[in-house]
Amino acid sequence: MRPASGTEMGVARATGGLGSLTVDNGTEYDAIVKLVRDSRTQRSMYVRSKEKATMSNVSTGYYRIFFSTGKDLDPTTGQFQVDDSYSEFEQSLVFLETPKATSLEYSTYQITLQPVVGGNAKTRRLDKSAFINAGK
Repeated sequence: MRPASGTEMGVARATGGLGSLTVDNGTEYDAIVKLVRDSRTQRSMYVRSKEKATMSNVSTGYYRIFFSTGKDLDPTTGQFQVDDSYSEFEQSLVFLETPKATSLEYSTYQITLQPVVGGNAKTRRLDKSAFINAGK
């Protein structure tokens, strides 16, 4: 089973906000991206290889971003079975909603899972158990 890009995985807890996160997966592998806040996975999204997807309605807060890449997703565990790897972005993302005189400003982010020339986001590798347990 290979979900469509943008498919939410598991329970979506941090909804109702105006924020959004666009993920560009330029790698050779499919990916699962997790937003973790307060030591719990709030949102999780599937992004196919060489595709982009946007997670909308992200509520305010500080989020750690974890991602797994691989092939052959096991639908019962939500984990890749072939060539799996696990990483975390070193810097958290802060989703804000700020009232202005006639509008409301809110956070939108775009991240890439592949290295980009001139990019400023660093990641660190994790072992499988650290990824699975992040946000449980």
